[in-house]
Parts: sequence; C-alpha cells; structure tokens
Amino acid sequence: MIKNYLKIAFRNLIKHKIYTLINAIGLSIGIGSCLFILLITQNELSFDQYHENKDRIYRLTSKIRVSENSEIHTAQTPMPWAPEMNRLFPEIENYTRFYLQGHVLRHKDDFINETINYADASVFELFTYPLIKGDPKTALTEPYALVLSEEMAAKYFPDQDPVGQTIRFNNKQDFLITGLMKNVPPNSYMRFNFLASFSSLEADNNQYLDDWRSHAIHAYFLFKEDVIPEAVEARFPSFINTYIEEQYRGRYQPRLQAFKDIHLNDDLSGEWGDTLEPVYIYIFAAVALFILLIACINFMNMTTARSANRAKEVGLRKVMGAFRPQLIRQFLAESVVISFIALFFAIVFVEFAVPWFNSLTDGDRQIAIHYFDNQFYLFSIFAITLFVGILAGSYPAFFLSRFKPVTVLKGALSEGIKGSKLRKALVVTQFSIAIIMIIVNFLLIKQIDYLKTKDLGFEKNNIIYFFQPENSTYDRKQTIRNELLQHPTIHSVFLASNEPGDGAMPGRFLPQGTNETDGMMLKNIAVDHNYFPTLKIEFVAGRNFSTDFASDTTDAVIINETAARQFGWENPIGKTIEWLNADSGSKSRIVIGVVKDFNFENLNQPIKPLIAHFTPKYLRRFYMSVEPGTKKEAYTFLQDQWKIYDPNNPHYHYFLDVDLAVEYQFEEIIAGLLEKFTILTIFIACLGLLSLASFTAEQRTKEIGIRKVPGASIPNIITMLSSEFLKLILLANLFAWPLAYVAMDLWLRESFAYHISIGLWSFILCGVAALLMALFTIGYQAIKAALSNPIDALKYE
Repeated sequence: MIKNYLKIAFRNLIKHKIYTLINAIGLSIGIGSCLFILLITQNELSFDQYHENKDRIYRLTSKIRVSENSEIHTAQTPMPWAPEMNRLFPEIENYTRFYLQGHVLRHKDDFINETINYADASVFELFTYPLIKGDPKTALTEPYALVLSEEMAAKYFPDQDPVGQTIRFNNKQDFLITGLMKNVPPNSYMRFNFLASFSSLEADNNQYLDDWRSHAIHAYFLFKEDVIPEAVEARFPSFINTYIEEQYRGRYQPRLQAFKDIHLNDDLSGEWGDTLEPVYIYIFAAVALFILLIACINFMNMTTARSANRAKEVGLRKVMGAFRPQLIRQFLAESVVISFIALFFAIVFVEFAVPWFNSLTDGDRQIAIHYFDNQFYLFSIFAITLFVGILAGSYPAFFLSRFKPVTVLKGALSEGIKGSKLRKALVVTQFSIAIIMIIVNFLLIKQIDYLKTKDLGFEKNNIIYFFQPENSTYDRKQTIRNELLQHPTIHSVFLASNEPGDGAMPGRFLPQGTNETDGMMLKNIAVDHNYFPTLKIEFVAGRNFSTDFASDTTDAVIINETAARQFGWENPIGKTIEWLNADSGSKSRIVIGVVKDFNFENLNQPIKPLIAHFTPKYLRRFYMSVEPGTKKEAYTFLQDQWKIYDPNNPHYHYFLDVDLAVEYQFEEIIAGLLEKFTILTIFIACLGLLSLASFTAEQRTKEIGIRKVPGASIPNIITMLSSEFLKLILLANLFAWPLAYVAMDLWLRESFAYHISIGLWSFILCGVAALLMALFTIGYQAIKAALSNPIDALKYE
C-alpha cells in the first residue's frame, strides 16, 4: 500500500512540475534555515559540555554593594578567597584560579603581544584539557612553568619539540615549557593558548596575592559528589565576617555559579570568556520557527488553492470505494515526498551558509557540520523534514479528503482565493510574520547606527593612542609629549589610564556628607591636564587640572554631573572626596571642577558617577589628536620615534573611533543574520503569493474575458485581481505592528541603556515596503491577465 502511495505521489509531482518546484524551493529554504539555526543554537548550548567534571564545577563570584541603592555582580574575586575556602569547607574537593595578564614575547625579529593565563597546578584536575606531552600533575607546580597549546607550538616552535625549551616574556623572565596541550575547543567559555603556573605570581610578589578585597582573579571549585552548593553558600557570610574588616563586611556577598551555566549568562561584570544573552537563542529559535511556518503555509495555500483540480480525482476515488483515511495517507505521502526532495536543497543551503557564518564571526564563533558524528543533528534533520511534510500536508489532506463525490462530480466546488477563509488567514499570518521581521531588522539596524554615531560627549575622531614605553617616568612622558608635538599634523597629546568610552577603574571613595561610612565603589580615571580640552569635554563648574598647581597631582579631583547629583551636592566645588583604597593609603582630595556627563563606558551601560584624578603613575596611555586625513602620516612618524622611545619592545597603535565601533560588533553580526533571514522570509512569502496569484488569475480567466468584452479597462482588471491580496497585506500590517512594537520595545529597553525611540514612521515605512513587494509580486500576473485577448479567454475551457 505504501508503495502505491509513493508511486501515485511521484506521478502527481512530475505531472505538476512548476507547482512541485515552487513548493520544493519554499520548503527547502524553510528547512535549510531551520537546520542552519539549529547548528548555531546547538553550538551555543554545547559550550563546555566536554569537561568530564562539568556538573561538579562551580565558579566563585561576588556581589558588591556599591552604595545604598546600587550593587554589582562580578565574576572576579580576591586571590586569597578560594584557597582559604578550600581549606575551611570539606565539601570542596579542589580549586583552581585564573589570572590574566598581557605579556610581550619576541619571536625572531618580531615583538608579539600575548595574553597569559596563570593557573593553579590543579587546573587539569578540574577541567578536561588533555596534555599531549607533559605530566598534568606536575606541569604547573614550579614557578615560571608554562604549558603551550598546539597552535602556539606550531607558531613558535615549528617542526620542534617545545617541551624543555624556554620563552622570554617582557624581555625579563624566561618561562620553561613543561607541557603541550591540545587546542581548547572553539565551543569553550574559556579560551587560551598559554597556561603559566600560579606560583610564578608568588615568585613575583604579585600585589593581589594577600589582598582580601581586590577582585582580580576567576576562581573555580570542584565539589565532591552529591554536595548541595546552596548549603556551602549559606556559610559564606561567616567566612566574610572572619576575614574581612568590620567596616567592609556588609559590602561583599560571595556566590556560587554552576560552570555549565556561565556561557548563557551575560549578567556579570568582569567576564573574560565568551558569554551570550539567552535572549539571542530565543530570537534565533523564533526566526527558524517563523521561516519554517511561512514555508508550510505556502504549501497549504497552494494545495488548497488547487483543490478544484484534485476534486474530481477525490470524487472518482471515493466512488471506486476509497476510504477517507486512505486519501489522507495519499496526500500526506505527496507532502512528505516533496519535503524530502526539499531536504536535498536544504542541505546544499546549509553547506553554503556555514562558511559564510564563520567568516562573519571572524573566528569568535565557529560552527561545523559533522552529520554522522552528531547523532542529534542527524536525527533532527530527518525529524524536521518528516514533521514539515506532515505539518504542511495535514490540512490539505484533511481538506481534500472530505469532499463529497456528488458535489465534486457536479463541479459545485468553490474556487480561487475567495473560496477559502482559511487561505486568507494563512496569507495574513504569513505576511504578518514577514512584516514583523522587516520591522525588527529595520529597527535593529537603526539602533546599531545610533550606537555607532551617537554623540558620546567627547571627540573620538582623528585620535591615535598607544601604551607608554616601558619604565617611563612622568618626566620621560613629558619629553615624549613635547617631541610628538613637534610634528605638524599632531595638534595635542594627552595621557590617561583608560580608553575614553571603554570603561574606568573601580575604587572606593567617601564623598563628603554622604551616608556611606565605609565608602562607595565608584569609577575613576587618571587623566592629565590636556584630557578634557582635547576631547572637548565641557566644564559646568570649576576649573581643569593645571600644571601651574603642583597640588593638582595629589590633592584635586574632577567629577561628572552624575556624581554631583548622586552625592547630593548643589555646589560641588570645594567639597572633599576621600580615596580609601589609594596605593599610598586613604587620602582626601578637593573637587576643583565638574564636567558635563560623557559616556566613559560603552552605550550598553548608563552614565555612572565618575571621579577623574591627575595621578602621574597611572597615566599609561598616550593619545594624539591629529589633523583630519593625516593619520597615516602621523603613524609613520610615531613608528620612527618608537625606535628611539623603546627599541626593545613592539609598537602597537590604535584608532579610538575604530575601537569604539568594534564594541558593537556582536550586535552587527546579529543584525547581519536577521537581515539575511528577513530576505529569505520575504522571498518565501512572495513566492507563495506569486503562485497563488497565478492560480487565481488562471481560475478567473473566463470572468476576465467577459469583463473585457463590455469595455472593462486594463486598470480595472488589474485592480480586480490585486485588490483582494492587497487587502490581506494591509490586514497583516494591523496584526504585525503591535506585536513588533511590544517585542522591540522590550528588547531595546532590556538590552541597551541608550536606544532609539520607536516612531510610527518606522512601521509605516516597513508596511509600505511589504505592500510594494506584494504589489510587485502579483502585478506581473495581474498585468498579464489584463492584457490577454478576450477571445482566447472566452474559448477557455
């Protein structure tokens, strides 16, 4: 019986080639998009699942109360916490810490910046990082021991055994290579190429080793079997009360976070790994569902629209004794066959989409297709294809099989688009989804453009920056500044601790008159007297730092407007701020100026209170403001000067505007994906509309001929054929607009501190675009029918 169903199905599909091709193309795009997004989603959900102890690993995090009404949750903790907790809590089997630090190494004649991850020797006990060479138990026990990845071994020791050799960092310290590690898989939260022994930091007397309040490292615990993490976490307050000074105890709340949950959690600050907001997984899943649904709707529409052509077949089958379940199975078989034909093209689609996606993400997220190694994906391919075939064919099967033989053989079946209310509902649903995706994509592009072009409150163009030469004293920095200013294209040079627009240092301060007896965690930056004038940041009160006042480097601060408001100061000038955790101990400084708010962090964060101080030892970056159009010339001059400034270390320069734009690279990737899927959605919707319009025009051929004989004009015929479809597109807009507004308003408010306003014109523009695309799609068929010879139309049938 199944053989008979399939034989008849293939005959019908071959007989109606155009209809089969249209449905196969629509379904192939729908299935291909779904399989492609499934690959992306599966990759994101697979992060760190290869670790054997993943279910027993927890990260130690910390909630820090910044002020009475504010707190931050950071992924970092002080260095001494983890080893002491390991000693006190028997539930902890072991721990490891990671400390990231940038180093410069010399390879042949090149200087290369590399990030080194210092880790405790137990790192290989907690995490599954297989060693190709070396003993995991001893590889990181001794100071200045180093484990390399395969990638770094091939880079620095091609055709050599790296174990036993040394690498010199910062032209100071040799590290002995004690192990060769397999490359960390790309679907890893933590990616690194160098692991150095944590004991190296002890040998170097790292400043954070005995600091119980500076959050500098990432710590992980391996719990014993059947341990309840909440029970351990409940004893953390007593730990804080034991080891933290009384005045600071209320500020710190250690927390535990399951390691397997880290990647899909974007709520913590201080991350060094690859995290993702879960909302993007939901967005991808919704897009896949939408595209698949539109493809299925196309199939349903075309099959039910062609119901009159299959009606006599159904009637004759029933007269010959066919039962309704047999007819249902027959039509479902046809649908499933088309679905599996579409699968072939869908796989071709995915094969082309994967390399494109990998190039789009520029190595940050790499996906690969392993059909036979990925059993879940292989099963999903066939399950999705079968599901699509049954879903797309279910309604047509039940619809066609219910026809009564007498009614069908008399030819009393309604035809065309007016013959099915469900078909209208499907068209409205289809275009509602397409319009929603057009609106979402349009608003997201506007939002990204807004982020990249928004006035940040400072001048970001034509500014080059670089890090100070090694061991530069403040006097040496002033000499370098004066030498740079000799070049005619360089207008101004200033120094700062942080890149404008990309963050600031946390510190504890006690503003005069506030209720915070143990201080407030506030952001601060070190700047010199040229910082605010060069960046064109305006003062609203007071004055700038000045070299005329020697005390400005030790006794003065400048705050922003937000700080003045939060401190409750109407007249900030002359107020004092005590810096509680300065390197030289607590120190009171006087507010000498207030500047307008500017975005010293990226636009995903609201403007926070900021304290600027003129502390020479923290001024580690040079910034040059150059004449527009002369960046290359200024850079060439800087390269030549660097050979004098620091001949033993590499020179790296950065453009401020380019670096700030990169902040929103991930959002641009999301927008690029949505743009492509929106185009596919529109294509599928218009493909279905084209075939439906073509069929409708064919069904109304005789009516068109009769209307033209008495004198119906071509515009009249075009209007008659187009109006019904355009009404449905207008109705789709009415459904799509409120849904798109609610979704985008929620997304923009939750994901961006600064975002565009959603105006009515955005919806009107997207709605008109959808209407024009639909009109263009059906216009050809309408014009073709309107220009046809009425004699030929009257001889039809």
